[in-house]
Amino acid sequence: MSPRRCVGHPRCTRRRQPNADRPTYRVYAAIRPADAILAAPLVAYFVRTLEARRTVLIDDAAEGDFSWRLCSGIDDAVRSGQRAVIRRSLAADGDTTAFRALATSVTEGGADAVVFGGGYARAARLARALRSAGYSGARLATQRALDARFLTSAGEDAQGWVFATAFLDPTRLNAAKSFVTTYRTRFGSAPPWYSAEAHDATLFVARAMTDLGASHAERAAITGRLRETDYRGITKRLHYDPSTYRYTDAMYLFRATAGAFRCLGDYRDATA
Repeated sequence: MSPRRCVGHPRCTRRRQPNADRPTYRVYAAIRPADAILAAPLVAYFVRTLEARRTVLIDDAAEGDFSWRLCSGIDDAVRSGQRAVIRRSLAADGDTTAFRALATSVTEGGADAVVFGGGYARAARLARALRSAGYSGARLATQRALDARFLTSAGEDAQGWVFATAFLDPTRLNAAKSFVTTYRTRFGSAPPWYSAEAHDATLFVARAMTDLGASHAERAAITGRLRETDYRGITKRLHYDPSTYRYTDAMYLFRATAGAFRCLGDYRDATA
């Protein structure tokens, strides 16, 4: 499928190059929150569960604009007279020495929470460095680090990490029981992440097309109809904010525990 016709994720762009390599979509209908909004579940976890007073935000340059925006969003929301926020950055070519120095500064600075904006491989390196430095506070990241290879690489040091995501574990959702059963029967395994969301996305578009009728279901009409469609899926309610036509709902938290990732549920309800 060519970039001009696909419905998917816009490519992240590098800092100070806002238009570099950005594809142009004739139709782009995201039904998940933008990456930058993943700051919201982490902020909620800070405030309601951790009650963190000194937080270190680590911008991983290897992730480009995503990491910077994540850290900036958390900084704006959390910084106050009662909460100190320290910004740190990790160079894209940071070596073992850089990870160790960063972990040491976090530990000696008395941080009780750390947020890392990187992917699974560098998150695992940071996890090992933090444990070696004696850090025992909270460690948070996003779905970019939520990968089985993080667990394998970090080993015991992965324990307790919390991740913000735009997808859930359908096996832990009552509303998805029928979907999970059907999936297991057909494919012989539990449905993977994003499978239930993909199911909902398909039926969301199908609802819009059905409402239009076969004779009117062409691209422009479908695009307009999607903005007005309100569909209750198995994972969430799919509809757009009428003032922005952006999707800002449905975010979750996962925790690494006992060598696996456990879904804690909707971030607004998760407390552990």
